[in-house]
Amino acid sequence: MRSAEIVKRLLALSPAAPLGSLRGMKTALRPYQRIGVDWSRFLCESGLAGLLCDDMGLGKTHQAMAQMVWLRERKKAKEPFLVVCPTTVISHWLNKIREHAPKLKPVVYHGGQRNLDSLSRHAPVLLTSYGILRKDILELSRIPFLLVVGFATLTGASVDRGAIVRRFNEDPACRVYLGSLKAGGAGIDLVGGSVVIHYDRWWNAAREDQATDRVHRIGQKRAVQVFKLVTEGTLEEKIAGIVARKRRLMDSVVRADDPHLNKIFTREELIELLRPL
Repeated sequence: MRSAEIVKRLLALSPAAPLGSLRGMKTALRPYQRIGVDWSRFLCESGLAGLLCDDMGLGKTHQAMAQMVWLRERKKAKEPFLVVCPTTVISHWLNKIREHAPKLKPVVYHGGQRNLDSLSRHAPVLLTSYGILRKDILELSRIPFLLVVGFATLTGASVDRGAIVRRFNEDPACRVYLGSLKAGGAGIDLVGGSVVIHYDRWWNAAREDQATDRVHRIGQKRAVQVFKLVTEGTLEEKIAGIVARKRRLMDSVVRADDPHLNKIFTREELIELLRPL
């Protein structure tokens, strides 16, 4: 594909080819659902990720099923898919897939008697909950899921910080680093990343900046983007206000290495400071 065509497609946020019909889908997509699937296909082809945030009842589950069927039929994907959702909707996902995309043959990994070895590791779709994912992350990470490209987590309970950081910086398959400000906000270099997302705000602006600086290190070759997520009308918004006030306070403090020091004090004021008491 010519460079101009690639740029045009990227600007249009459109996939490389039309979706067409999907044999594995028993229910046709509505026009607006096809737009959502085209957008998610564009993200997939571009090596990106995204959030599908339609209103309730507009068929987000249906669009996700179509994406999986498309990857199976058109991209000849062999790896299984991992669907992680709240416990209360696992049965919803199971029933919807069986009804609308039965060839995906979903299996459920959940409950006190769950046994990953007893399930078919070649099942196209594995359904589980957020809680089970957190508890059984090591077992689940051994399965080469198609849409889960290895990630690194650093918390206070982590043992080998160096190995975790090296994996994120050096392993091309490890594209996400998840860390707490206390455990991973200082003393490490994360030049493997170029996008920083603060999704759980901390009241200390300096600590947040220090965490962001883990990506701004020697060896970083890409432009770094920083996002700070705040939900309107919540405690997070109040914390964000506190952080902003603290930042303004810090900016108003004179620092010894401040290049603008001569703009803060006049010549007469500096002489007055040097006079003996």
